[in-house]
Amino acid sequence: MASWLGTACVGTKISDTVDASDVATIAGLECAFGNVVDVVLALSGVVVFVTFLIGGFKYLTSGSDPKAVESAKHTLTAAIAGLVVLVLAFAVLLVIQAVTGVQVTQFKVTTP
Repeated sequence: MASWLGTACVGTKISDTVDASDVATIAGLECAFGNVVDVVLALSGVVVFVTFLIGGFKYLTSGSDPKAVESAKHTLTAAIAGLVVLVLAFAVLLVIQAVTGVQVTQFKVTTP
């Protein structure tokens, strides 16, 4: 599974990287946080896609009912707004990364 996070644990199972007798460490948060972000991004993309489908279906089946057409347009507008928010959030992270030089798209636990 490709990820924009670039973590080393992407695509590996915890059982592959950790012995069952080992104690959990804070470094395990890298993998856990990366997995959570991947799942949230995937689900938000699915929600936007489903909202587009629902809005399109409502628009196609609205006929000449002005209320139904307005409801469908509102649903499609909400889907577009959700997509814009997702893209802008990622763009803001990339701008912060370019301006500051800090890798904000990667979660790394540093130990002293």
